[in-house]
Amino acid sequence: MASSLTLALRNQAKQCGRLGSILYSGLLERAATSTDAGLGGICGRLLREFSNDPPQSLLALRFLGAVHRLVLQGDGPDLMPCYQGDILDLDETWKRFCQVLQTNEQNLPALIRRPVRTNEVGRSAALLPGFLEVARQTGLQLRLLEVGACAGLNLRWDRYFYEAQDEAWGDAASGVSIRGAYRHHHPSLNGEAPVIERSGCDDNPLHVASEEDTLTLLSYVWPDHEIRVQRMRAAIELARRIPVTIDKARAEEWIERQLKWPSKQRATVVYHSMFQDSMTSLARARFQFVMEEAGNRATKDAPIAWLRMEPGGAETEIRLRIWPGGKDTLVALAGFHGQWVESPNVAEGGASRPVRLS
Repeated sequence: MASSLTLALRNQAKQCGRLGSILYSGLLERAATSTDAGLGGICGRLLREFSNDPPQSLLALRFLGAVHRLVLQGDGPDLMPCYQGDILDLDETWKRFCQVLQTNEQNLPALIRRPVRTNEVGRSAALLPGFLEVARQTGLQLRLLEVGACAGLNLRWDRYFYEAQDEAWGDAASGVSIRGAYRHHHPSLNGEAPVIERSGCDDNPLHVASEEDTLTLLSYVWPDHEIRVQRMRAAIELARRIPVTIDKARAEEWIERQLKWPSKQRATVVYHSMFQDSMTSLARARFQFVMEEAGNRATKDAPIAWLRMEPGGAETEIRLRIWPGGKDTLVALAGFHGQWVESPNVAEGGASRPVRLS
């Protein structure tokens, strides 16, 4: 019977393959095969101490991110051409990958212990229809409050350019462009969404001014997803020109402070993407309580919106709740990286449907 470590590697290999990373799928499948007969070999030696880590710790991605970090900082020069697409042979890539493991065997465990930190810029494409809907319904400028903001790259979503087949939104001169994400049937990109204020929080925020933190952000982007890599680099450069405060704080505590008093003549939008599963059940319950309590105090001139991009089966659901009123609506469906976005009308055959808040 395969070990839990082997299963974790193979499961992530399948997920990487499903999301279009031949490189990572191939490396993880070979790493799993190398541990099938036990925990011998370089992969086994490196991963043995982590074999009982819970699934939500994403060991396989921590492992890959640790190696990618070494490559980015120049400690895997022979592997770099494989990660840049100059060498496409997976067997040769695996050979060079193992050489990096052997050369850096003493340093890798500390890097593997680091949690996965992502700030996927493509998710802004999935969130954009929600922001536009808030602006349309309230007619007000937006006050942005992002929890689980990481480095705050998705707090600058209004400075990006989004292009669909039939329409576009944003600054065409922006260094960050998101093209090809919107399917034929996608939520409308019509309208304006002026931002008047933006801030966020994270348990352990990253800072774009820090080269160390920038390296962390880049190390968890899959290297054969070239568009994502380029977009991340461009978003980091743009973020350095647009300062945003990211407080080190727990989401439920921070949002309670932010919503204590009404913010008049602006629509406060609390939002998060692929964040909810990292919260404890107690923290999640308190967060929801705070949101609903603040929502019950909302007024027409100080509305509150709750925008979320969270897993919904094989995809993510973008849900929006606006107070006063508080009806929860499914705005869009999207891939986990925001690589595709479509209207729920495609599945429903009608307008966005109200859904029960989980």
